[in-house]
Amino acid sequence: MRNGYKAGLLGLVAFGAATLLLIPSGVSGAGATAIPVQHVVVILQENHSFDNVLGQLCIQDHRDCNAASSGKILNGSTIPLARATDIVANINHVQKSQIDAIDGGKMDGFEKINGCQQNQCYVQYDPTQIPALAALARSGAISDNFFSRDIVPSWGGHLDFFAQTLDGFIGNNPQKKAGTTLLGWGCDSGLDVQWRDPVTHKISYVPTCVPDKLGHGPYRSSPVKYVPTFGDNLDAAGKSWGIYGVTKADKGSKLFGYRWMICPMFAECLNGPQANNMHEATQFFTDAKNGTLPAFSILIPNGASGATSQHNNDSMIYGDNYIGSEVSAIQHGPDAATTTIFIYYDDCGCFYDHVVPPAGMGLRLPLVIVSPYAKAGYTDHTIATNSSILAYTEHLFNVAPLNQQDATAYDLSNSFNYAQTPTKAFQFHPATVPTTSLTYLKTHPAQPDDT
Repeated sequence: MRNGYKAGLLGLVAFGAATLLLIPSGVSGAGATAIPVQHVVVILQENHSFDNVLGQLCIQDHRDCNAASSGKILNGSTIPLARATDIVANINHVQKSQIDAIDGGKMDGFEKINGCQQNQCYVQYDPTQIPALAALARSGAISDNFFSRDIVPSWGGHLDFFAQTLDGFIGNNPQKKAGTTLLGWGCDSGLDVQWRDPVTHKISYVPTCVPDKLGHGPYRSSPVKYVPTFGDNLDAAGKSWGIYGVTKADKGSKLFGYRWMICPMFAECLNGPQANNMHEATQFFTDAKNGTLPAFSILIPNGASGATSQHNNDSMIYGDNYIGSEVSAIQHGPDAATTTIFIYYDDCGCFYDHVVPPAGMGLRLPLVIVSPYAKAGYTDHTIATNSSILAYTEHLFNVAPLNQQDATAYDLSNSFNYAQTPTKAFQFHPATVPTTSLTYLKTHPAQPDDT
């Protein structure tokens, strides 16, 4: 069986008085003179659309959000979105599949995708199947206009989140080459990925690595140019940061979870002092308990195979339990009153969603905002992307933006009321993982994912 999660449930600590931080001029609509937030935590999950995860919650709660319980197919008719299975359907979600699904804005091409020929991607989860996330969505805020900033699967999505650019990469996941040992997806993997030359526009395969300032890092010569990361800008602002997940690409243990760790994609991070900002997932629970969370954290799925990810072929409730344990660890620790949590999914998976994305963007994704100062039951309708999470953090901590993307992004400020009485801490009750799911996970070990 795959590695279990560490619950990390801690003794209840009531939300206490927080050190007040002055609102930087960039924060819009805050409506107060100070923001009692000192930590931003991003729980970065895998591969689901908004209708797939939050659609039924919106419908059943009669919530003010744009949700659908049926979807369009190629013949022009609509079909009900069936109840999803706990083991997430294995749907292809490379760039071409996502473009096919959007079908020029008709949102009817999902059945073209490999794995959805029998409408396996026309499904959605009942709130009872994701009880922790549903409770957090109900007690906090959600966005019903949060889109993938690019039409890409996980590799491109993670790269883009941390650098706010694809740096010429197409964004599809790396491909294993003959004789290559698969150790993650970054500079130490020996893998190649598609890249488009900015002058000739020709596509070639290059190492899966953004070089450092001196051009070092790729395992062979690469035309890719250095770009700074959000970690660089946090460092420049004197703000601590960390990425928690799997820190060692041990092929013997098949630690495929390392592929999502972000830092190894950038030679500057992997081969320099910033590598010390990568931590095992267990360290997060220790930091949450001790009140030593950095200013900005990214929580990557845990387990040798990333089994808490809710990725295709993984258990939805298994990952939901882990999300619940992560949030509970924060909200029952010393940093409870000073932490904002964003739970978002890196790409569509690729499950049906009925909303046409803005030009150039990918499908709509779930975003749940958890904070003592998040408006309970609020739905944020303003268009947002992963740039918005960085914008929120930048405005909060006076961190410089990376580029025009995060500099002009909406910062999700409408979802907060810093003058409100802080909401109560999340009470986590682990759900039972179905026996059939446990059996499936035991008999179907994770394999390297090309989508």
